[in-house]
Amino acid sequence: MRKYKSFEEFLEDYNKTPEWFNMLCDTQSIQEISPLYKLVVNMVMLSTDLEDNDIYIQQYATDPNTGRAYNHTRYSIAKKGLLKIRAAADARFILSKVDINRNDNLATGTATMQFHDPTGGWSYITKTKTVDLMKKRKNGTTYEDQGAPEKAESGAQMRCIRDAFNIKNNYSLEQLQKPFVIVYPKMNYEDPDVKKMAIINSLAPTQLLYGRVASDKLMLDGETEAQYKIEGKDGGQK
Repeated sequence: MRKYKSFEEFLEDYNKTPEWFNMLCDTQSIQEISPLYKLVVNMVMLSTDLEDNDIYIQQYATDPNTGRAYNHTRYSIAKKGLLKIRAAADARFILSKVDINRNDNLATGTATMQFHDPTGGWSYITKTKTVDLMKKRKNGTTYEDQGAPEKAESGAQMRCIRDAFNIKNNYSLEQLQKPFVIVYPKMNYEDPDVKKMAIINSLAPTQLLYGRVASDKLMLDGETEAQYKIEGKDGGQK
């Protein structure tokens, strides 16, 4: 698989053969960003070997056009594969919890994930998943499912990933053999204005505590302390 050095380089290939890729973002909106940002292009190749647990067979997949079952095997992306996509997109869970309702014997997981949006900021998505705490044996007796809280939390997290990146419920094996492409904007610290802003932000906590010292201003103006004193800017003699 080719490694792209820039978004423009990737876009050249994508415009020629879009069918080679599974795009997880809108290429048009991602191009209209501030020059203070640069675009990061990451690709994820999922293993189509079922033993690697990136995907699994989707038994109940139906064609949305006909409402009938497909005449070929369909696959869904498993938790392991979804976490690969989340990592490549630099998305992060900022909330993940489980609430237990003993009255109704339910466990409800709630997750909130932040992910890059085309403007260079962050978008947020919150999803829930509710599962039964109790399971029933073949003889009719019930028992508590010790894994229910984890299933609820994990289910909420996976829903965040699927919805944030428009991941389909199921794919053909041919589709899964194509790379999943994530593109997101990131501050371009090679830009002089961005670099200057980063320096200012890093000095802000110190300035709040102690006030701004002369050497901080000198660094921002591109001067040295020696130049400052020699030129008499400190009120002294040259």
